[in-house]
Amino acid sequence: MTVMMMVLVAWSVLVVDRPARADDSVSDEQMRRVIREIEGSQNARQAGEAYASVARLAPKHVELRDVYMRKLVALGASEAAATPARALTKLDPTNGLAWALTSCANAKRKKLALAFKGAVMAANLLGSDANVMNNIGQMAAWRDNEPDVKGLDAKTLADFEKSREAWAARKSFKQGYDRIQGGYEHHRELITEAEAAVEEKKEQIKDLEDSLRENKKEIVLSRERIKDLEAEIRIIRSRYLRTGAPRVPRGGGGVGISSIASAEAKELQAEQEHMGELLREKKQLRAQGKKRVKEWRAAKRNIDVVKRDKRKAFREAKAEFALKPPVRDGETDTPDETDKDEPDDPEKVSTDETAEDEADD
Repeated sequence: MTVMMMVLVAWSVLVVDRPARADDSVSDEQMRRVIREIEGSQNARQAGEAYASVARLAPKHVELRDVYMRKLVALGASEAAATPARALTKLDPTNGLAWALTSCANAKRKKLALAFKGAVMAANLLGSDANVMNNIGQMAAWRDNEPDVKGLDAKTLADFEKSREAWAARKSFKQGYDRIQGGYEHHRELITEAEAAVEEKKEQIKDLEDSLRENKKEIVLSRERIKDLEAEIRIIRSRYLRTGAPRVPRGGGGVGISSIASAEAKELQAEQEHMGELLREKKQLRAQGKKRVKEWRAAKRNIDVVKRDKRKAFREAKAEFALKPPVRDGETDTPDETDKDEPDDPEKVSTDETAEDEADD
């Protein structure tokens, strides 16, 4: 849509939003002339200019808005068509195209409760249209996976449940449903992976804690062994001193020293070296433990990120909501239809964000 067209659409919205003055009126002849101008327009700009010339003077004229909406769709300006469509859902609730267009616009703006209502209404009114069935299939998957969403009125839910079984028999419904369902399943897989990463870190921390406990036990045993060896060496030294035998050096060895004393001294030295290794291992285990705890906390935070970032998961699964306006060439969707590709041409729809919002928006 060109910049000029966007400005024109926004202007026409503001015009429609203004209340008509009591003395404002449009003759039948003038209205017929404007409608013919809209129908004969070569582009959306011409149609918008003709529409805006009388829109404020006839704020409740259903035919004017219906002709303008359908012309915009025919010209490929479905986004702009959402503006008169929104008004028509209030002026003429039986207009299936209007409900379909507003549903598409609200889906693109992520206002899915409103999109759901529009999709249900459109499906009840244009149930043979392939795109409309695809749309309600997408919204059905959303409803199944988001049962606690607020903003869904009881009548819409009742209409949905009443017709769902019949809709589900249609190919396009299944395609739309499976597409969005795939996105939800992909999101759940990402959450499962994130939770598994947390559990993996917890197991690693547990293994390190077990190793640290074993290390502490070995340190205690080594200290006790060192004490025993030191006591034995002291006893040997005291015996040699009492008998006048040569004195045993602290490091062991030396001329005239007993082979027993020498062996004890060597064992003491080996145990002291072992103690040094245990203390170094303890330091390493503590460092690894701190690292794993940090990783575990990061993994826990990642779960929250994954849960929040559902849109990213949907993009990865190529399952973003992409509701489409009814098929232009009249292609229908019937139960047990043969396989064929969905139409390539119909575009995704959004609404001009400067436009009037629905009362329950």
